[in-house]
Amino acid sequence: MKNKKTMKKVGALVLALGLVASVGIGAYLTDTDVKTDTYTIGSVEIENNFEALSTQNMIANQVVSYDNATISNTGISDAFVFMTVDVPVVTTGTHEADGTPVADAALELFAQSGMSADWVQVGQALDVTEGGEVVAHRYVYAYGAADALTALGSGETTSEVFTDLTAINFDNDLASTSGYEVELNAYGIQTQGLGDDTSAEAVWNIIRAAFSISEAR
Repeated sequence: MKNKKTMKKVGALVLALGLVASVGIGAYLTDTDVKTDTYTIGSVEIENNFEALSTQNMIANQVVSYDNATISNTGISDAFVFMTVDVPVVTTGTHEADGTPVADAALELFAQSGMSADWVQVGQALDVTEGGEVVAHRYVYAYGAADALTALGSGETTSEVFTDLTAINFDNDLASTSGYEVELNAYGIQTQGLGDDTSAEAVWNIIRAAFSISEAR
C-alpha cells in the first residue's frame, strides 16, 4: 500500500515537471527597438526683383538701363530659376542711321543688351498672340548653362538677365496713350528629383507644363 502511495507521488511529481518543461518550451526570448525618422519639408520661394521704370515719352533709339532684372531665392531649398521676357511687337516704319525711311514691318519695339554670361537662352523666341495677332516675342532664359543649370541657394541672388533696353528707330505713328509693356516673369523649381535630364530645355518643359505656359510660335 505504501509503495502505491509512493508511486502516485512520484507520478504526480513527474507530471508536474512535465508541465513546467512544457511551459518553458512555449516561452520565447523577444525584444523590440523602435526609432522614428522625422522629415521636414523644404520650400521653393523666389522673388522677382525687377522694378518697372514706367519711362514716359520715349523717343527713337532711347536706351533704358536696369540694375535689378534678377531673381532671389527666398525659400529654404536650392532652386533652378528661369526668367521670361516679353518684348512688345509693333508694326511701324523705321529709318536707317542716315534718315532713309524703311517700310512698315512687324518689329520688336526694344532690343535687349548687356546680357549676362550667367544666363542662357532656351530655344527660340515664342510668339505671344492676342486675337490672332502677334503682340510680343517671349524670350526664355535659364540661370546656368544649356546642359548644366546653376543651383541658386537659399538667400542667393542671380546676376542681371540684361541691363539695357534700346528702342528701335520708330516712326511717329507709335504714339500710344496706353503704352507698351515689357513683362518679366520669374520661375523656380527644386533641383532634385527632376529625372535624369536636367538640361535647361528639359527643366523648362517641366515648368511650362506645371504653369500651363503656352508654347505657340
